[in-house]
Amino acid sequence: PKGTSMILHTQPKTFVIALKNHKISESQVHDCLSSATKLAWKVEVFWGVNGRTIIDSDWERIGVTPLINKPTMHKPGVRGCFFSHWFLWNKCIELQEPIIILEHDSIILKPWEPLPIGDQLIKLHRHYKKKRINIDDDSGHWTPSAHAYCLLPTHATRLINFARNIGGFEADRMIGHLVLPYTHTEPCVVDRQNTHSTTNKL
Repeated sequence: PKGTSMILHTQPKTFVIALKNHKISESQVHDCLSSATKLAWKVEVFWGVNGRTIIDSDWERIGVTPLINKPTMHKPGVRGCFFSHWFLWNKCIELQEPIIILEHDSIILKPWEPLPIGDQLIKLHRHYKKKRINIDDDSGHWTPSAHAYCLLPTHATRLINFARNIGGFEADRMIGHLVLPYTHTEPCVVDRQNTHSTTNKL
């Protein structure tokens, strides 16, 4: 119910998305896992979807229409990214418990600390490009990147329903205030390995 909140005293089940047999992705996920080990995080690799393999029937199978009018939805990497997050949203509902989703270029900065979570999805990475206001016609205000976030099954359900009703597009752009309220941890818990994201390029 709305207004319900909890404190995650122990680290939720955490998945890091990576592309199998992709040199850059496998190298970055190795560094991500190394940072996790040093800080006593348990992280499971989730082998994501290579966007170059996605065909029309794959969209039909999940009941989502890709919104090709969105800025970067023509890129295979962006489409693969959406599918990878989509499958983990479904995993969250299947498990019926909070999960953390990381992308392969994430680096964990500190040990797990109790995290309050409720109506808002929590981005564990810093707020990139604070000076720019990002507004999407469908999802509303959003902040760039979704390389590290914690969500509840109720959050995952809202994202899935939105994608099925409106269409699928960039995962970070979909996490907008009209779809799902969100916030950022301050200071950030997880950072990116490089200045710019490598996820969309892959």
